[in-house]
Amino acid sequence: MNASLNLDEFLGELQLKLPKSNMAQRKVLAKKIVAYEIDVLSLTSLLEVDTITAMRFSWLLTEIGMLAPEVLNRDLVFLFTLRSKTLFSDFEKSFSMYWKICGVPIENESKAIELLFSWLMNNTVNITVKSRSVDVLLGITKKYPGLKNELKLMLEDQIVKQSGAYLVKLNRSLKDLN
Repeated sequence: MNASLNLDEFLGELQLKLPKSNMAQRKVLAKKIVAYEIDVLSLTSLLEVDTITAMRFSWLLTEIGMLAPEVLNRDLVFLFTLRSKTLFSDFEKSFSMYWKICGVPIENESKAIELLFSWLMNNTVNITVKSRSVDVLLGITKKYPGLKNELKLMLEDQIVKQSGAYLVKLNRSLKDLN
């Protein structure tokens, strides 16, 4: 971390700003984190402040990943260990986006594949997480072609239950698998 930025003060600033932040404000914070080379792991206490701060921090991680994927990527394995230890109950589902941005670390591949398939089949999971799960699974099938048939069967099952843009995505994804 750059010595000209006090980490405790910056954590206080994040704790104050994140709960009411919008995307543009989080992008500014992400740029600051990247520019000052702040270790993302030094900020994870924000996952335990309150539900809103934890949720916005998870969104900030996305902004960091979009800006500098290598910064998010180097901490994904540890962040994944925190997935059930945060006040934001859907933090685990945030990994569908993190993995879409950075790829799935080899250390998490087994559990990630299990989660992604379960999110895809779960009727209570929102379409955004399902859509990201499809994208990540398509990438994984390039490394593990043996998963193509399972993914194909799940996508075909989903097609009969969906409509709109997600249906278009499913059809396009099925074509990509062939």
